[in-house]
Amino acid sequence: MNTIDVVTSVTYLFFVYLLLAVFVERTIEVLLALFDYLELKFHWERFWNRKAQHYEERLNRLYVYGGPRDERKKQLFDWILWKVIVDRPNTGGKDIVSADLIRINYVRVASRLTAFVISLIVVLTQWPTVDVVQITNKVLANISKDGGAIPQALKSFLDGLLAFSGFRKILTAALLTMGSEPLHELIKKVETRMDSKSKALAGGKP
Repeated sequence: MNTIDVVTSVTYLFFVYLLLAVFVERTIEVLLALFDYLELKFHWERFWNRKAQHYEERLNRLYVYGGPRDERKKQLFDWILWKVIVDRPNTGGKDIVSADLIRINYVRVASRLTAFVISLIVVLTQWPTVDVVQITNKVLANISKDGGAIPQALKSFLDGLLAFSGFRKILTAALLTMGSEPLHELIKKVETRMDSKSKALAGGKP
């Protein structure tokens, strides 16, 4: 198998996976747009305002039980309260809890969980076509056939994963949840490496 065949095979193996990742991304975007519409229609901003008041009460209790304030303690409380504290309006002023930051944090977590659920459904319906471990094994096998060196530890690790179907499904769903950008970067690196090797074999400079 020559270098061009390897590049074509690698690109094809990632094509379906990349397509599904884009599908998950676009589905989440549609769901977020629907959520924004429903939020405006039914005035759900009142929910976030109530949440902000609840966080403010928690913050006040933490400060009461925590003793004098200092910067490290403020950072700790900010982390505990999920980084929803905005800057003070003036020196020595009271901390302000942002309802908008609370909303952003909740929406971010909810969108990630929804993306994972959608990805898991896609993986279960398309298994084993989208098995990331098998795809990686095929890519490494093609590289090995072309004379590329594959670390034995990596090969043994991937071979060991073949016995754990459930873990491979969760891993594949998690990678789909990450979106298409990591796959774009990986494909670019593979193609660049193969192109450099092709030039070296042809007598050019890698």
